[in-house]
Amino acid sequence: WCLEGVESACSAHSWSPDQSSIVTACLCDKGYIGRDGGTCTACPAGTFKNAAGDVSCTLCNDDSYSTVVAATAASTCSLCPDHTFSAAGSDRRTNCTCDPGYSGPDGTPCAACLAGTYKTAPGSAMCTECRVDTYATVVAATNVNVCRTCPAHTLSPLGSNELTDCT
Repeated sequence: WCLEGVESACSAHSWSPDQSSIVTACLCDKGYIGRDGGTCTACPAGTFKNAAGDVSCTLCNDDSYSTVVAATAASTCSLCPDHTFSAAGSDRRTNCTCDPGYSGPDGTPCAACLAGTYKTAPGSAMCTECRVDTYATVVAATNVNVCRTCPAHTLSPLGSNELTDCT
């Protein structure tokens, strides 16, 4: 920008159109946030900004994450692995945690709880086995109610996955 013939530089990560005469003409670059004419700072990981100027950084959507700082496009947001969830604005893959009914380490594809087990909450916890004298045939169960009581005068072991386990 230029004032009374004196050329001045915009702050780092900003620019101004040709023939600008005021400091507020300095706009933050894509991927950077700040007031027009002020200091520009990088959009944090988990966000992006695809326009110049005094515009907010946009959060990556739910079920995605980004480790890129000063990202300029939504394409920097990667989808979480299968059967996982993350909140909007997640900044690392390990923010992707297993859905209810699935188990595994954070940030990895999660495996369905086997028949005879269930998991009610999100996260990396193991699936819970149906108690003794019950069975469940459902895979990826999210509720203890899938564990059915064995018929009268029969018993089943912990984690039974079919009616024939009740003997």
